[in-house]
Amino acid sequence: MILSIKFSLFLTLERQFKQVLCHLDGDILGLHCVVSICHQTEFPLSLFCPQSLKHLALYGWIRDYVNVTPPTWELQALTTLNLHRVTLNDDSTDKCVGFFSNFTNLKNLTLRDCRLVGVNSFNICHPGLSSLTLEDLWNGVNADTPQLKNLAVKYCSGIRLISAPKLSSLKYKDSHPLDLPADLLLEKVDICISCGSSEGEATARKIVCMLQQLRSVQFLTLNSELIKLLSSSIEIIAHQPSPFANLKSLKIYPAYTPDEFMQPRLSKKKLMQSKVTMSTEVRNYLLNSSPGATFTMVSHEEIRAVKNVTSARNLMTELQDKLKKFTETNMTNIEQDKAPMATVHQQIEDLKGIVSMLTSITTLLEKVPASHQQYKLLAALSGALAEVKTILKKYEGLDLDQCDKKVHEPATSLQPSS
Repeated sequence: MILSIKFSLFLTLERQFKQVLCHLDGDILGLHCVVSICHQTEFPLSLFCPQSLKHLALYGWIRDYVNVTPPTWELQALTTLNLHRVTLNDDSTDKCVGFFSNFTNLKNLTLRDCRLVGVNSFNICHPGLSSLTLEDLWNGVNADTPQLKNLAVKYCSGIRLISAPKLSSLKYKDSHPLDLPADLLLEKVDICISCGSSEGEATARKIVCMLQQLRSVQFLTLNSELIKLLSSSIEIIAHQPSPFANLKSLKIYPAYTPDEFMQPRLSKKKLMQSKVTMSTEVRNYLLNSSPGATFTMVSHEEIRAVKNVTSARNLMTELQDKLKKFTETNMTNIEQDKAPMATVHQQIEDLKGIVSMLTSITTLLEKVPASHQQYKLLAALSGALAEVKTILKKYEGLDLDQCDKKVHEPATSLQPSS
């Protein structure tokens, strides 16, 4: 049994890949395919996908869209389908519905930046679908999914939920509010409306209408830009009761955090304007019906700190792998002075890359406030610095002066406490 295959396919390699599939022994359960072929060329998916396939991800290469024609796919075992930059060609609405209905065991469907030819909207009609992710779709979507539990929507036009009575989790990001059915019993909702206070009363009213449809929600996350707009239109909610009687948690966070390279260009006045203070009226509207709910407001600085720590942690994992590979491959020869000069030059270049990563990690962590520093990460950084210093001593006299200068102990604020 073959669990998964990941490959990139160009038109010239199509025949070779078919030959590889023919010689594989066992059922293929997962296929991750990145395709780059002529826009007018039909991608023969049926030739690449065995009946045993359970997980299929099909991606167009960069700006290329993969052309496929439903309902020619007969994959009864398929449970997960991920389409990115795919053009679905069809001549009738019924066939488009049949495209998704063919996959009787489908549970998870993701459509990102996909197009339709021959019909006006994505008609997703499936009795067993439980998770649906939609992103950058401009043809409109009609969803008739009685078993759907999780829905994520990002910048899609014309979303219409015909039937989704079991929907419990919604994540939505767009420039305008979403019109939801009145019978939904959502438990977890994350709403991000990219709007400013200049949007006006009409947008604020639509947002309030959307919030009124979330009466059953227990865990609610809203972006601070939305809160800022509501605070500038308090007359809309001033005399309305809070609709959230079951709320357990309310979290407010900024949708957009200024990039680090933009910080020097932003005046203190602009940075202060980006901070959001929730008005008493908005707070009462959101929390009065659930006085026991926890309330968290995340600042731009906290978001930035989390991003820097995450980036530093990812770099540290990569650095530790590089250090392990470097020492296992090179240190014995260096200690015995057996490495040829060409190999030594390559080792020097590898060391420069390692030192550059160390510098990047240190720079990221220096921007993180003490309250967000993590002991294990700081200890790993200290250990990596010590290890690199030991390695550099074995290359004394070579072109590593700049490396010696860059490898320095972390600042006092970065040293792990005992």
